[in-house]
Amino acid sequence: YFIRVAAAARTAIGVAAGQTLAQASQAVIDRIGGLGGDGGLIALDRQGNIAAPYNSQGMKRAWLTTDGEVGVQVFDQ
Repeated sequence: YFIRVAAAARTAIGVAAGQTLAQASQAVIDRIGGLGGDGGLIALDRQGNIAAPYNSQGMKRAWLTTDGEVGVQVFDQ
């Protein structure tokens, strides 16, 4: 489903059209869900914003910012 909807490209197009990274990436996950798919994606923008929406039961993810902040999430969005 991620390939079918060109998930990375659609996220980038949404941001270029004025959506926030969170809005654009969530719209992609919503589209995937509408087709019957589940999962999640991790997106970063040039300002270092992170978006990690998902529509599955949970998604493990972690990150390290340029300020040294370490983050870990499994079920929280």
